[in-house]
Amino acid sequence: NIHRAMAGLLIAAVVAPALAFAQTPRTATGTSSPRVQVSCDRIPEITNRIQSKITEHRGTISAKRAELAGDKAAKRSDQQARIEEQRGIWNKNRDAQYAKLLEKATTTEQKAAIAQFKADMDAAIAARRGTVDAARATFQSGVESVIATRTASVDSATATLKSAIDAAVAKAKTDCVAAGVKAVLDTMRASIKSAQETFRASIKSALDASKTSAQGLNTTRKQALEAALSTFKAAAEAARVKLKGALGNTTS
Repeated sequence: NIHRAMAGLLIAAVVAPALAFAQTPRTATGTSSPRVQVSCDRIPEITNRIQSKITEHRGTISAKRAELAGDKAAKRSDQQARIEEQRGIWNKNRDAQYAKLLEKATTTEQKAAIAQFKADMDAAIAARRGTVDAARATFQSGVESVIATRTASVDSATATLKSAIDAAVAKAKTDCVAAGVKAVLDTMRASIKSAQETFRASIKSALDASKTSAQGLNTTRKQALEAALSTFKAAAEAARVKLKGALGNTTS
């Protein structure tokens, strides 16, 4: 799953530079020794690294999303082309069967019965195809909605993570001047950890919600297709019974 994978990469990209600062050695008393002070002075550099990594990984995610969207569009186009091709084959085979029936017809009544059978079957097939196409369209539209919602949730979680990390780093930069270094670093670590946990929880919630929605769409589509098949079978059987009865009456 792209969002789950990218979420892990983004956490690493954002958190690692900040933790590098947060884990800088400090004096036992918590005061700003020269070595620790150097780390405090490096906060702007760390901030720039974080911003750069976020931009880089956002670009990666955007490119992957575009790639997946293109693949999905191509797959749907190919699927539609195969459906149309198969339907064309079925149409030809059915027309051939109608022609064979007409060859055996010897009376006007028989020809009329066969013509009615053809009309009934064509109507049943058209109804089934219409229902199937509507179910596919509804499913595809629903999937697009699920993806859009999930994407928005992931983007929102990413923005929230970025803001939280930025705030933690900015606070550390300010507090390094006056506060004890140990307290500054402890606060920063706690803020980063909290932001990371919130981000992961948000991503999990978004993915779980999209999975549940997708399962609902699949169930709805399956039910629609099963209902369409059941209705078609009933209509086709009724047409065959009517044809059989009509042909039997004309030959008796």
